[in-house]
Amino acid sequence: MQLINRTPFRSAVFVDMDCHGTETLVLTIKATYEFAGSDEPRLAEAQKDLLFTDLYVGEPGASSLLYESDANWGRQTTDVGLMAYAYPPRESGRETDVALRVGGLVKGAHVFGDRTVSGLLGTTRLSAPQPFERIPLIYERAFGGTDDSPEHPRDLESEPRNPVGRGLRARKSRKPPNSIMLPNIEDPQNLISGFGDRPAPVGFTFVAKGWKPRSDYAGTYDAAWQRDRMPLLPKDFDPKFYTAASEGLSAPFLSGGELVDLINLTPTRRERFVIPTLDIHGAFHIDAAHTPLTMRLDTIVIDAVNTKLVMVWHGSHPVQGLVDDIRWVLAEGGRV
Repeated sequence: MQLINRTPFRSAVFVDMDCHGTETLVLTIKATYEFAGSDEPRLAEAQKDLLFTDLYVGEPGASSLLYESDANWGRQTTDVGLMAYAYPPRESGRETDVALRVGGLVKGAHVFGDRTVSGLLGTTRLSAPQPFERIPLIYERAFGGTDDSPEHPRDLESEPRNPVGRGLRARKSRKPPNSIMLPNIEDPQNLISGFGDRPAPVGFTFVAKGWKPRSDYAGTYDAAWQRDRMPLLPKDFDPKFYTAASEGLSAPFLSGGELVDLINLTPTRRERFVIPTLDIHGAFHIDAAHTPLTMRLDTIVIDAVNTKLVMVWHGSHPVQGLVDDIRWVLAEGGRV
């Protein structure tokens, strides 16, 4: 099949199976804009290529997920991801509040400089935050982690919502309290006061597939699945699994025109812009039939480090037994 791209963006087409095993045509369009110092983002001269593998902060499986693959076409909502640093309100500050707004979505966090906990006469005391110039908003700096120091394997503990974070100390840990770093990123309404606290991790990037809550929706891959269902998804698979956004950063499909407000997330301390409204269309052709594809804006990534805005649309249509008959696929559209 031929892909005809009449947009200024990157596009790709592939055939995949849906959760019922039906061959499905998928069209992906990815747009990149620049937003530094302007209410109206500008089309980036260098458009980001489509990425068909997950991008991690470090080693896959041992670090947090920075960017979900563009092959994820099953989202039921728009996922918003943020790549950013937290900046204190003044140079070498010790803590700050940060906030992200995208339309009706609002998420904030309180960010501290590095801290530890000391124990004294059965009490715990949090050290004063260290001064910082900027701190990355990644899950490695949020509550979580893995403590493999207990003597018996049964006593090992890991935070299933964020196994790469900091602050977790197993109940039978052999680590001294002051050797464990506290999280830098916290919920302002649920701040940590000691090692007994285990709050929900606060994140702004995407959630890895093997982490909770995503893993709860993946379904059951047991002997019965291997015998009766493989390679199809299990019958108890839930499409919520496709949602990769951190808590509070997914919404019913957005369409552009939403205000974005970044507070203490850039060196300028404040950036505001409006997501471009784009008229994106797709279609495919079999013999004399011209079939439209409904394109949904299901991913928005705000790269505040490089002042880039990335938007990804997916459109899909079942084509069981018709793949070889598809003549061409069309991607078209631009600013309204």
